[in-house]
Amino acid sequence: SNIIFSWSIFTNAFHIVSGKIPFIGSLRQQLSFEKNNLTSQRLKYCIFGFPIVVNSSYVADELKREGVKNKNISVIYNIFETYKGDRISKKLLREKYQIPVGAILVLGVGRDSPSKDFRFFLDVFKKASHTIPQLHACLIGTGGIAHKKTIRDLELTEKVTIAGEVPECNKILHMGDIFFLSSKAEEIGR
Repeated sequence: SNIIFSWSIFTNAFHIVSGKIPFIGSLRQQLSFEKNNLTSQRLKYCIFGFPIVVNSSYVADELKREGVKNKNISVIYNIFETYKGDRISKKLLREKYQIPVGAILVLGVGRDSPSKDFRFFLDVFKKASHTIPQLHACLIGTGGIAHKKTIRDLELTEKVTIAGEVPECNKILHMGDIFFLSSKAEEIGR
């Protein structure tokens, strides 16, 4: 193999044992968050001397402050790509996912990970729905599935739809009125 790319910075350290095969790792969350998961020695092996792909200028600046050279950082922005194919109508999608007619739909999307902080999403949604009763939430991805008990405990079963994993979820995002990114570790989050 000429080069190995990974969606994790942890793989950069494998360069040490792989001989001459270059690795390119990615830092998809804020460096300050990853520092909590890595020892300083492991962090050094992951970020210094290797190319790193990041998802925002904020994360690139964090790396530069750590001493990572600008030439080793590439930014590919973290955005949802707009679906360009035929769209299912908003009305049909809302019917498919049993969204109440007239609801103001708040979407949350993500995998089951503490960094996605779906508990925060649900706590904020519960408070907001007391003020604006027509709010309804739809959670897309494994994050929603993992929080079924929390949804029951918060007495939100009538206000939250769990769509589960949806291949190419960008095809259905237009059914929402509000997109709420509750992530603790992504720069475009809270």
